[in-house]
Amino acid sequence: MWRFEKNLNPLESIHLAFLRKITKARKSTPAYMLYGELGRHPLRVTIDSRMVAYWNKLIHQNANKYTSFIYQTMLQNNPQNCAWIAKIQSIFDITGNSFIFNNQTNVQCKSISKLIKRSLIDQFIQEWQDSMSKSNKGRNYQVYKHIFQFEEYLTTSQPDSCWVELGNDSINLGETESLKEAYLACGK
Repeated sequence: MWRFEKNLNPLESIHLAFLRKITKARKSTPAYMLYGELGRHPLRVTIDSRMVAYWNKLIHQNANKYTSFIYQTMLQNNPQNCAWIAKIQSIFDITGNSFIFNNQTNVQCKSISKLIKRSLIDQFIQEWQDSMSKSNKGRNYQVYKHIFQFEEYLTTSQPDSCWVELGNDSINLGETESLKEAYLACGK
């Protein structure tokens, strides 16, 4: 419950491999192009915003609950010794919302995680634009891609047929679903 992964690179590699697979992009396709075409962001954004949502729930719950008691105890005994609390504090710091963490007793907003997620996405979009400007491929890509969003051309059906092998038999399931349906089914 209080644990988080500091290194999300292996998980993000799987995420990028999935994005490459559904777009049929080559391994050499830069990640910023995949994120840009699909309007996606790294998993870290979602994880950090969910951590903040849990933190927000924690500070608003009944003080008699065990989790609330543990949190308050850790907060009073030097929060920098607890990696989870330090991470929550750093999320608020990097989004420019340190005042929220520093004034926890006065926090009344129930939608803090949405605010933090929007800030993290905005920061990622700035990093995305910066990544494009630092490479030749990216500068060419910027000529066509101006807005960070899912591109509608990806919603068209793919021409491949879907075959399933059952033992020695192969069954044609017909046309594959559109990329958008596959994408949405996998949790956008």
